[in-house]
Amino acid sequence: MRSTNVHRSFLRTAALIAVLAAASCGDRLPKSLPMELNPVFSGGIGWIVVSQAYVRIKSEPRAEASDVGHLRGGDVLAVQGREQDPRQGGSWYRVGLGGVDGWLKGDYALFFETRAAAERAAGGFK
Repeated sequence: MRSTNVHRSFLRTAALIAVLAAASCGDRLPKSLPMELNPVFSGGIGWIVVSQAYVRIKSEPRAEASDVGHLRGGDVLAVQGREQDPRQGGSWYRVGLGGVDGWLKGDYALFFETRAAAERAAGGFK
C-alpha cells in the first residue's frame, strides 16, 4: 500500500514538472526591445556601422550643432547613448571618437547588438 502511494506521489510530481516545463517553453519574451521603444539609454547598448561614405559627428544631437569630427562608411563604433529628436524626428547615437564624444544621426548608421555582427556588416561598406 505504501509503495502505491509513493508511486502516485512520484507520478503527480513528474506530471507537475512536465506541465511547468511545457508552459515555460511557450511564447518567450524577446531578449531586447526594438530601439524605437527605448527613447533614451546609455552604457554599452550595442554597436553601429556607418552606412554612408562620409558623415559628420555633431557636438549635440541636432543637425545645426557644431562638428566635432567625421566618420567614413564601414566604421564600427560602440553606442554610448541614444536620443530621439523631438523637433525633426529620428534618432541620434552618442559615440566616442578619439577621446571626444559626439552624436551621429541614426539615418547614417546601422545598429547591431554585437561587435562581431557589426564588423561582419562593415565589410560591405569598405
